[in-house]
Amino acid sequence: MAGFDVSAAYVYSPIEEDIYVQAPVELQPKLNGKVMKLKKALYGTKQATRCWWTFSKSVMMSIGFECSEVEASLYLYRKCNSILIVWIHVDDGIFFGNSIGIIEKFLTELMAHVEIRWQANVEKIVGLSIKDKGGQSKINQATLINQYLSEHKRPVVPQYTTLSGKALVTNTNNSLDTTDYQSAIGTLMYISGG
Repeated sequence: MAGFDVSAAYVYSPIEEDIYVQAPVELQPKLNGKVMKLKKALYGTKQATRCWWTFSKSVMMSIGFECSEVEASLYLYRKCNSILIVWIHVDDGIFFGNSIGIIEKFLTELMAHVEIRWQANVEKIVGLSIKDKGGQSKINQATLINQYLSEHKRPVVPQYTTLSGKALVTNTNNSLDTTDYQSAIGTLMYISGG
């Protein structure tokens, strides 16, 4: 099992919509006050993630991979007795293969389209811990779960089966920041997806 990271992934992908941005003065002082039409997606644009996914899928298909019907980020390549499985999460990926030749061919063809940094032994990727022992790979989320528990540790509150005699305070005059709540829910959803 090995992994890769695509350098500046979004800027490889063509953008379909007409989007104009102001040129930074530091880039070209003579362009001050002018706008530029984007030809490629940029980090921070709403379309960037979708453009990158569409581009990366087209690259994988052009190399000869089939996209999984169950998981849109999982790709499979078969030729004779050789098989290669690639999972891509945004700009990170891991791959498994039963032939050095097919792996080298994949890396060569992928590098013809995008610049990648690859790693021979992957131990962590997007919150997953990976251990390779005796030809078997074990994947778990223990590190992510422990991180979540330490970040969102809440005090133990006694549970009441009926309302207590005290008045319930539902809101103070302070405005509520929902960012922590949204982050906690997002992490729990990611963990539960396995």
